Amino acid sequence: MKANGYVHFPKSLMHASHWKSRTTGVLIALTHMQKNLWLHIKDRYEFFTGRGTTWFESQETIAEAINCSRDSVVEFLKALEQHGYLQVTRTPVRGSQQQNTYVILADLEVTHVPRAAKKAAPVPTVPEVPEVPVIHAPATPVAPAPMIPASTPFDSEFEDDPFANVSVLPTREAA
Repeated sequence: MKANGYVHFPKSLMHASHWKSRTTGVLIALTHMQKNLWLHIKDRYEFFTGRGTTWFESQETIAEAINCSRDSVVEFLKALEQHGYLQVTRTPVRGSQQQNTYVILADLEVTHVPRAAKKAAPVPTVPEVPEVPVIHAPATPVAPAPMIPASTPFDSEFEDDPFANVSVLPTREAA
């Protein structure tokens, strides 16, 4: 982190809705959490390289610093590595534990795709189907449905007052 405790947040990143893959050129949706993660990753990388060392931090530490889940960190780091922005070196430390060191290969290339462009998609044309004439057949008489005995009592068997069997205790004011 910088000496003054702030991280530079470029307007281009603030306004961005997508980031571009360096390997495929595909635009990938960019969430607010990923923007914060990128800023933290870049800040920590610059801090460590400024001291002449490699950046190594656990994914739990990164998640705690950004206040997100470890899964979000893992997913974003994998995506950055897969799309050519981050080089991750995994070194065995103790038994099955590994220490990750990170090298940023390029600044995140971001862009903004307006919502109207996201929604606008080519509408497939549907071939017109010729209208088929409807032939009305003469109506056949329908027999009335048989009477089914009701399983619930008629309205006359219910009490008119739903609170008829409820006793009311007098209050101090009524007494």
